[in-house]
Amino acid sequence: MGFPGAVLILTGGEPLLRGDLLELLAGLKDRDRDHRIRRCLNTNGILVDAAMAQGLAGLVDEVRVSLDGPAGENDALRGPGCFAGATE
Repeated sequence: MGFPGAVLILTGGEPLLRGDLLELLAGLKDRDRDHRIRRCLNTNGILVDAAMAQGLAGLVDEVRVSLDGPAGENDALRGPGCFAGATE
């Protein structure tokens, strides 16, 4: 799969809070039949469960989970439990 340099990065806030995210990604995939656009998702990882992972499969080329440091440092910036949620 060769990408000519076009990259779409979905970031936020938290893009997984959008109820229509999978629909939007499916629409992009349908319109980019030659797969010329690399699709990336930046998330804090907390909302990625088995069902979401299954939904994202084939719709994004990579998922990037944001961590700001070790557990204490990350949670100080993002809120208690965010490090555990992201790494789970």
